[in-house]
Amino acid sequence: MLRLRARRRNELWILAAALGVVLGITVWIRLTPQASILQVMNIETPVFEKMGMIDAPAWTPTGQTDVYGFYTVLDQENYALRLHPESTQIALVDKRNDRIWYSNPHEEQLQEETVKGLLLSNLQSPFIIEYYQNADNKNNRRELANVKSANLAKEIVVVGNQLQVTYTFPKEKIRFAIIYELTDNGLKLSVPSAGVMEEGSYQILALSVLPYFGAAPAGKDGYFLVPDGPGGLIRFLSNRDMIGQGYAGTIYGEEETNRLNQLNGETVHYPIYGVKQGESGFLTIVDDGKFETRIRAYAPGVQSNLYSVYPQLTYREEYLRKVSRIAPPVKAIYSNRADVDWSIEYRMLSNGSADYVHMGEAYRNVLLDNHMLGERLQAVKHVPLYLTLVMGDSKRAFNQNIYTPVTTFEQAERIASELTERGVKNQRIMLEGWQQDGSYDTTDRFPIEKGIGGAAGAKKFIADMHEMGHKVVFADDYVWVDDRSSMSPRGNGVIGIEETVYFSKFDYFIMKPLQTMKEAYRSMKEFVDLGADGVHLNEVGNFVFRDFDPKHPQYRQEVAYYQQQLLAYMKDKFGDVSISAGNDYALPAISHITDMQLWSIGNFIVDETVPFYPIVLHGYIPYTASPGNLRDLPVDEFLRGIEYGALPAFMLTYETSKNLRGTPHSYVFTSLYDNWKDKVAAEYEAFQQLARVYNQRIIGHASIAPGIYRTTYEDGTSVIVDYNRGSFKVDLVGGEGHE
Repeated sequence: MLRLRARRRNELWILAAALGVVLGITVWIRLTPQASILQVMNIETPVFEKMGMIDAPAWTPTGQTDVYGFYTVLDQENYALRLHPESTQIALVDKRNDRIWYSNPHEEQLQEETVKGLLLSNLQSPFIIEYYQNADNKNNRRELANVKSANLAKEIVVVGNQLQVTYTFPKEKIRFAIIYELTDNGLKLSVPSAGVMEEGSYQILALSVLPYFGAAPAGKDGYFLVPDGPGGLIRFLSNRDMIGQGYAGTIYGEEETNRLNQLNGETVHYPIYGVKQGESGFLTIVDDGKFETRIRAYAPGVQSNLYSVYPQLTYREEYLRKVSRIAPPVKAIYSNRADVDWSIEYRMLSNGSADYVHMGEAYRNVLLDNHMLGERLQAVKHVPLYLTLVMGDSKRAFNQNIYTPVTTFEQAERIASELTERGVKNQRIMLEGWQQDGSYDTTDRFPIEKGIGGAAGAKKFIADMHEMGHKVVFADDYVWVDDRSSMSPRGNGVIGIEETVYFSKFDYFIMKPLQTMKEAYRSMKEFVDLGADGVHLNEVGNFVFRDFDPKHPQYRQEVAYYQQQLLAYMKDKFGDVSISAGNDYALPAISHITDMQLWSIGNFIVDETVPFYPIVLHGYIPYTASPGNLRDLPVDEFLRGIEYGALPAFMLTYETSKNLRGTPHSYVFTSLYDNWKDKVAAEYEAFQQLARVYNQRIIGHASIAPGIYRTTYEDGTSVIVDYNRGSFKVDLVGGEGHE
């Protein structure tokens, strides 16, 4: 039976665009093994342009130096770049406010340092490189080097508005280059892959650049902004408890297919960090190479007496390699270097516009300039309620798969109808666990589970919701696959760093990106036939990985490209596509974000959580926090949603969630509609007070007293949240307000 069903799935119909344009109808043609999913969806294979090196005669110092021996090598209207020829340290001059940003502490500052040896020389270097000697992968001892390393050769080239410094370690036979370029907004730094050379047995593991650019002593006025949750501040405190080893956040998350990574670092959804010192500062944006970049920040006492923050590019991953069936795995290093360019932009902020609010505005402008954010949202009379209805799920029992329904389509209609009568006029209803046999075999998802009403029940439900003015979307996972499903991991599963199909600790494997596109595309005809308004993809746009398949390797950047293209295609067909959490590379292709992280991930060095990411998105992409019935701190999390401009969300069932125990939805520990309906109606009424700012940008945010915060929108509306009293107040333009 499975084989027959799988064969029919492979004969699904897919869109014939030309005929659809001519006739104004949707026509479906047969998908054969010979038909590429990329051709069918009219998606191009990605081609990523590579950086080149600057080929020119060596630069000769001319002119006067400043008091620290720096020569001006690049100059334009607002900025100038200075270079110290011996140390190759740089200094960026901001002519708008006469502020000079040095890449490293100068000699007087070094006199106050207590660190010695390698740590002291790191303080004097514009880079820190980490490498090892690959002797049949037996000697994996890491070594660090910097500009103070013995026999280091440096070649400096200046052409036009660019400065290139090439570093060669003759003993190790390692070389790389850093290119600096002045921009209209400050400085751009690049490390081209074409300039990286490894001609001996030494191989590069990681590279950190400008590790002390923006570093500050304890007690200085200012802070670092790090991409912790929605945004985290590390203030330059004089008295700080030495807990932990600092901040380490990997952009878009650590590599899942490397088991050694699964206890390290934080997940980051946007590739930035910022520095504020007094009235000046800068926002750092990682562009090329961001999928292999980690943001690091340290307090005094760890690496130096300074607060420091910087980016680090990982060229090679360390992993656990199995040597036999019975012996424990040993640490090894993946031999192939990541062939990626690296570019980092430092956007300078001054004249009192250097706080995290202005950093959010700056990053929003970058996204708009690069068409990563769409049009402004339209004003609404009623804010949407993001209502997830869990229909049911399956668990293994008695050697078979048993589906347990907890919400039928008839029951779902009762929920939506009653909430409508109670004033919830705008509902975006997302259906989970609707697949045949639930989450057990999502690659064999159709027909819709008959225990909840099947396709006929779904059609009627959607039609009835449309009459009430609500939208219905289907949630699905096109990334993770249960190893007991009808899809074979061989040929369909992503290869991990150990060069075998990767399985999670729950025995799930990851579909290859093109297979994900096929599975998602096959669902589209069914969703269209049902009359659905859109789709929600649980992992696409939130989870990126690398495929180490030796025959067809794919870097994380390529996987992200295919995810973005899939989302864009679905948005074009449905107009309504949502994802969870929201990696910023997916922003141009989505309509909504659910389950956005609005709290710090829990790093000890982070002093305060701020709404950097909400400031970037509000007015362009609506977002929710976690469902209201699944909060750990009910009042505080509700107020955080109000403070950060989120929208109301709940995940409910008609029957008790106890019936979901033992299924993938076991985490839904309280969801019974009858227990939550009053709370849903009350919270919706509270969030409805923010309807007027639904499409407004956030232009201000500040703490006005301990436990009290004000968020200001561009029309003048202010929302004041008081965590001490557990209340909030909306101050409208003209002095009107409601608490």
